Amino acid sequence: MKKNMGASVIVASSFLLSACHILGVDVPSIPELVQKNHWEGKPIDAAMVKWGQPLKAEKINNEITAYIWDFSRIRSITYEADSYAYYNTDRPGMTTGIVYDTKNVNVKCKLILQVDNQSKLITNYRLDKDYTRAGPCQHLFYGD
Repeated sequence: MKKNMGASVIVASSFLLSACHILGVDVPSIPELVQKNHWEGKPIDAAMVKWGQPLKAEKINNEITAYIWDFSRIRSITYEADSYAYYNTDRPGMTTGIVYDTKNVNVKCKLILQVDNQSKLITNYRLDKDYTRAGPCQHLFYGD
């Protein structure tokens, strides 16, 4: 009975996470949660020492300001653009091949820290990132 219950929980969890991804609900990764717990409650000055001056600071209301760092970058991706096959005229058999092409894509990674204006402590750590491409935010989790 316990095995069936455990399997049911795993299947249900997988289904819910899949549904969140399809619906566009942001499900943070484990490294994201670790960073969130590390930074919330710390002074904004510590973040500025770590990542430099933010791209901008937006006042949300009288109590909260959002500091935004943009770590987005252009990444070059090589992909299979075409393939070919033809019969050889000088020997038996066929020749086949793949044609590759390269395109540049923008991989998004913005760090948004909400800060209490009075205490200057970070109250919310959030990443606005592109989940379909790996890498743009990884240096935030694993170092430079």
